[in-house]
Amino acid sequence: GLQWESGKKIARDWSSRCPSRFDEMGFEKAWSDFNPSHPNPVGIGSLYRRVKELGYKGPDAAAQAIQPSKRYTLLTAQQLKLFPDHEWAIKRVLPLQGIAAIFGPSGSGKSFLALDAGLAIAEGERWFGNLVRCLPVVYVGLEGEAGIKNRVQAWSAIHHRNVPDNFGFLLKQSFHLDNYEDVCALAEVVQKSSVIIIDTLNRAAPTADENNSQDMGRILEGAKNLQSLTEGLVLIVHHTGKDASRGARGHSSFFAALDAAIEVKRDGANRSWLIAKSKDGEDSIQHDFDLKQCALGVDADGDAITSCVVEPVLGLTSARKPPSGKCEKQVMSTLHHSLAQTTDRGRAGSAGHKPCVREEIIVDAVTSLLGGPKLSKNQTVTRGRI
Repeated sequence: GLQWESGKKIARDWSSRCPSRFDEMGFEKAWSDFNPSHPNPVGIGSLYRRVKELGYKGPDAAAQAIQPSKRYTLLTAQQLKLFPDHEWAIKRVLPLQGIAAIFGPSGSGKSFLALDAGLAIAEGERWFGNLVRCLPVVYVGLEGEAGIKNRVQAWSAIHHRNVPDNFGFLLKQSFHLDNYEDVCALAEVVQKSSVIIIDTLNRAAPTADENNSQDMGRILEGAKNLQSLTEGLVLIVHHTGKDASRGARGHSSFFAALDAAIEVKRDGANRSWLIAKSKDGEDSIQHDFDLKQCALGVDADGDAITSCVVEPVLGLTSARKPPSGKCEKQVMSTLHHSLAQTTDRGRAGSAGHKPCVREEIIVDAVTSLLGGPKLSKNQTVTRGRI
């Protein structure tokens, strides 16, 4: 027992708080029957446990009840291993969730390529040799609506099968990516985990100034809201500017916000695409393709109706070859040295962490290295070599 001199008074005061059950004679008998030499005497621990069983919460229970829970949880490296692996819509090209873009100059075939990628995802068929997850797809066609019908018919004719039922089209209906009501309305009719192709950014935000950071911020917020509501991938078809080498048109925040980006290029009749940005994939691998023409019939005037389908150029998909000649090696060595020394990053649409050097700096350095100031730019270095 406690063996406190004041123990009996404390016990009596506490017991008497329940007058309906307190009895003076019963209390005196219980007190006199207490045996402190008992092999298992009742101590303070037993007493505390018993009163808690009867509903006692303690003086600090209320304070503990309102104490906020911890906001952050730290993980160990072993716990991190339990996280799921990165998931893809098109393996090493487009993520399962996020915001991505296909961009290129007018006439490069970017809309054809976006449609072809969407159809591959809807079928779950390989795309340019890459594994594909079968997912529902929605194509928001905001320009060239009349031609989309022909493109779909051409695809079916070339591939000898119908477009999958899980591929939906939104045509001839107004949709603004920077309008929250439009975003919510579209999300309501889209299945979860869908790939939503928006063709094009310009038509999805016709009143916005793409070069203005605030306008671009509203566009990106709309894309993020749409992605969050649908828990899928938002794929935006976008243009390059007058100088295609500077990447996607508009404010640099657009490219910075992307989880992945495909750049489409055209050199005469030759078309290709490469991964311009991928957080967990490979870049710098070029994939060549053609637009194969397909005859669909004739119109009311007897003129031929045609459209095109993306056709990979087999055997030409490769990474850029390393330089082999003496001059080429010197140029690359100069470029690598300049990139290692520069503090300039994220220029011309490149990722924010990538080092960048202005072309004229490299030209001047290589001109000095290979022959002095009399050599012209074209004699010294070309964009294709660097």
